[in-house]
Amino acid sequence: MVKRADRLEVLGRIAGMASDARIAQLRRAAQACAQTEADLRALDAAQLAQEAGDVATLAAAAGYQRWIMERRAALNMRLAAQRADRDRCEAAARKAFGRARALDAVIARAAPRRRVE
Repeated sequence: MVKRADRLEVLGRIAGMASDARIAQLRRAAQACAQTEADLRALDAAQLAQEAGDVATLAAAAGYQRWIMERRAALNMRLAAQRADRDRCEAAARKAFGRARALDAVIARAAPRRRVE
């Protein structure tokens, strides 16, 4: 028969792995946000460079401006979704981390009793 303390240790390891997985998921979501933010900054830099240089034709400049606006709108939509995902991942990571720490506390309290058993 498996002792209560052994079950708690196994649960503690599982909770730790779940917490680690949620934190890794949060890290990936944050990296996706950072990449999209970098894409937006690059788009802004390209627009500034285009505005500073000579434009061969007004039609080409208008087409490029329209593309930049459409691209910026798409990137902003993606960034909003990524930030929402990051927020969900952060909440899940907090919850998993809290559960793991609570289980660690239970295990720590059970440890002195374990020696007596």
